[in-house]
Amino acid sequence: LADRMRVGHTAGSVLLNGQPRGKCFKRACGYVEQSDALFEQLTVREMLQFTAELRVGGADPAAKAERVRRVIRELDLAKVADSTIGGESTRGISGEQKRRVTVGVELVTQPSVLFLDEPTTGLDAYSSLLLVRKLRALADSGRTVLCTIHQPRPDIFALFDTLLLMSSGEIAYFGARNGIQPYLGGAGIPIPAGVNPADFVVDLTYSRDEERVIDKLVASWP
Repeated sequence: LADRMRVGHTAGSVLLNGQPRGKCFKRACGYVEQSDALFEQLTVREMLQFTAELRVGGADPAAKAERVRRVIRELDLAKVADSTIGGESTRGISGEQKRRVTVGVELVTQPSVLFLDEPTTGLDAYSSLLLVRKLRALADSGRTVLCTIHQPRPDIFALFDTLLLMSSGEIAYFGARNGIQPYLGGAGIPIPAGVNPADFVVDLTYSRDEERVIDKLVASWP
């Protein structure tokens, strides 16, 4: 979807608002990779300013500085804006804050669509929740946010609007997040009370039972 796959074979059409993607597609999108790629010697503000100088067109330094300030506000990074990012050799900000800086590197270009590859990788449960809450706020501000995520806790799962559940590259469910329970219930696979729906569907997807109920879901999906 993000047009970054360079290996294997793909087929079909990818549309944007029902129309073929134009040449400006990548300019309208941001892509946050699974691993942080930040300069550990820079402060948070310097990292974002460096990105703005490289990726934002025009020569107006005031406009670029305002973009940096806006990103710092949006991602609640004001308290660490002038702290060193740090890394293996330098002590710095927390892992969750680094993930927010990595998101901020993409937000500096003001993308309409933001893709994230497993953004909670390496974070503990609470840090993951804080990060996804910020992503939820970005979505509420008018951006489209798409991300892959593995086994989110219930309060993180509840922050998503739409769920795409896949098994071996095939669609098993695509629709409203709160529609997965009635859908599975109608297929004869009710989610037990008190069970995290995210854990249940992941376990179902990876099931190796002889009957492979998930295969039936894939086969029946329109």
